[in-house]
Amino acid sequence: MLTRVPLLVSGLDVSEAFDAGRSSSRGGPQTGGSDRDRTPVSLVDVAPTLADAAGLDRDPDAGVEADGVSLLDGVPEDRTVLVESARYGYEKKAAYARGYKLVASRGDDYAEGFSVPDEESVELPAGVESDLRDALPAFPGEDSTAPRRERDASPSRSVERRLADLGYR
Repeated sequence: MLTRVPLLVSGLDVSEAFDAGRSSSRGGPQTGGSDRDRTPVSLVDVAPTLADAAGLDRDPDAGVEADGVSLLDGVPEDRTVLVESARYGYEKKAAYARGYKLVASRGDDYAEGFSVPDEESVELPAGVESDLRDALPAFPGEDSTAPRRERDASPSRSVERRLADLGYR
């Protein structure tokens, strides 16, 4: 599941707005075509970022609310970005955090970890893997209120079928 979608923003004083909000420890958004930050962000961040760059008040009491964060403030270190896709085959979901990505698909019993941004398949550190699994949204038919670990407690029907075909059930 490749999810790198570039975002370009153009206009008067755009570079200055992004430079002013740049987090020195993490780099910053692309400015002037020269700086790149490959930290995963979400489309829910676009509206708050543009509102911030335009100097608009984002106070929830003013009636302007958004789930995302302004990228001018930098990306929070503890943030988990979620992605869902159902374009081809079974529905896939991914969670990004702390330099790793977990891609999972219930329909084909697939789960794989990757390092980010190089997208190399890796074994995820135990704490990271459990956090990413817990962050994944529920698949259709799952109890979305149960913790992810409880939802994963029993094998799926296709795993049961495969085990039976192999003589294990």
